[in-house]
Amino acid sequence: MIVKSIVAAAMALASTQALASIITIEFDQAVMNPYVEDGYSLVLGFDFSVSNVGFGNPAPALLYNSFNPSDATITRVDGGDFTFDQFDIGSLGGIGDGVTFAGFLDSLMVASLGDQSANICCDTRAGFGGTVIDELVISIGSLGNTTGVLDNLVFTQVSSIPLPTPASLLLGGLGAIGALRLSRRSTLG
Repeated sequence: MIVKSIVAAAMALASTQALASIITIEFDQAVMNPYVEDGYSLVLGFDFSVSNVGFGNPAPALLYNSFNPSDATITRVDGGDFTFDQFDIGSLGGIGDGVTFAGFLDSLMVASLGDQSANICCDTRAGFGGTVIDELVISIGSLGNTTGVLDNLVFTQVSSIPLPTPASLLLGGLGAIGALRLSRRSTLG
């Protein structure tokens, strides 16, 4: 019985759990740069603005165009990791300017996707499919001829419980072996 308890405790220590919280950025505030909502900071480039002109799902929404191409950068205020799960995209009429999403983890690009929409807001699209990032960069291309609309950016905050150090795993394993030997001696003795 002791051995089973020790083995169960060692397995619990060795596992990594993820604590997650899903957040939807709906652009529900007046424009500030950086724009902060629900623990995320959005540094908006020249061609991005939050507008309440009746677009969005619901309005307001993040509008973008390619007149002066620039990037918008999204990070967690606490510097933590997250996943980019989905977003709504549309246009103010006609084919909207293309947009590229690039996900970075520790300054390395780990995911990217491009999109544009011909529909007045909004079509829901999938994000990076669970890839963990610490920075999302949104870039504008000039594929369309009208202002694009982004809304309802869905993120999952990810915080890992750290793995135990190798020394604690070694001590746990040696303790389990010692307990196993003791239980065998008491059974035989």
